[in-house]
Amino acid sequence: PHRSVAEHLELATGDIAARRYDIAETRLAALLRRRPDFPEAWHKRCTLYYLTGRDEECLSDIARTLELEPRHFGAILNCAEILLGAGEREPARLAFAAALSLHPHLARAREVLAQG
Repeated sequence: PHRSVAEHLELATGDIAARRYDIAETRLAALLRRRPDFPEAWHKRCTLYYLTGRDEECLSDIARTLELEPRHFGAILNCAEILLGAGEREPARLAFAAALSLHPHLARAREVLAQG
């Protein structure tokens, strides 16, 4: 069963890369119905929503990702970028700092934090 889950996630990732967002969303929805406890599937759909400007849905999937995996620095980075884009500079800085504390080599987080 794990191989099947990984294959579905890989296919959805390829669809996102190829900008076949509707197909990726369908694949991810099916995967999440089968495995609602799989944080990486939630994060992948969050990424899809981020890329398509669906911030509210992205934030919802970020919350679910972090419920399942509180140390998911990718989800925290997505949240930071949405906050930054919304002009919420201080909360964004806190999110970037949190991500950086989990993964000390995040260039984007360092860049934003260095800007002051």
